[in-house]
Amino acid sequence: MRAASIVGGKGGWAVSVRFGQAERVLAGKDGAPRRFTRLDTAARQLLDLGLVSFEVHGADYEEAPARSARPDRSTAMKAAHSYGAWLKREVEETQAAIGRGDMPVLSEAEMEARWAVKRAERELRRREAGA
Repeated sequence: MRAASIVGGKGGWAVSVRFGQAERVLAGKDGAPRRFTRLDTAARQLLDLGLVSFEVHGADYEEAPARSARPDRSTAMKAAHSYGAWLKREVEETQAAIGRGDMPVLSEAEMEARWAVKRAERELRRREAGA
């Protein structure tokens, strides 16, 4: 690796690395050039790669437009957090009940036998309703 640079462009910063005569731009998973909205984030990427010396070219830099708010994502994330908190409480309450002996722990065979009875009862009710 000969040199590295952070190049400003429309909407952010790109990282460019030179290997011999070839120059490559750091790309994301989709193959498109990786854009950093902040210069310090691009610098951190190079430092994490072990490059402690690099150039910064900011002549063509244009700040990225502010991202619009996504209230739908906010609502979805709040719902996911709420569900996660509920699920955690349920698991903790179940573990406590098992620890106190208030809730039996059944083997797989015992559970299968219980479900077989429930399925048979449901099938019987279905047949009686159809008769």
